[in-house]
Amino acid sequence: MLNSQENFFQTIPCWLSKRDAAIAQALIDAGFTYFGTFSDLNEDETDSCPICTFHGWKLGVTIGELFLDAFVDGALYYRPFEAETREDFDREVENVKGLIRQAMKDWESSHPQPIQLSLF
Repeated sequence: MLNSQENFFQTIPCWLSKRDAAIAQALIDAGFTYFGTFSDLNEDETDSCPICTFHGWKLGVTIGELFLDAFVDGALYYRPFEAETREDFDREVENVKGLIRQAMKDWESSHPQPIQLSLF
């Protein structure tokens, strides 16, 4: 997928699970940009300060910048945000959590898991 604003290809790494790839695509569709691969979301490697983990995705903020980061299995995505107050920031984080939640629900509804019954 070509992001015309940034003029480069958005990436979904091949090693992501299909569920995480669907979430990554939802993040890209919501304005996140693929930043690259890292071993973890931490200040030493990514200049990011972790906030929370939500359905396996680590959310954080880039130190010294107004970027919200989303990280899973080595792939880092980011999106600029504006927050004048703590409430604005919390709302932005909740919006991203909602985006992840919805993408996960959509993926799970299109890929139902078989129910395994056992009788003893």
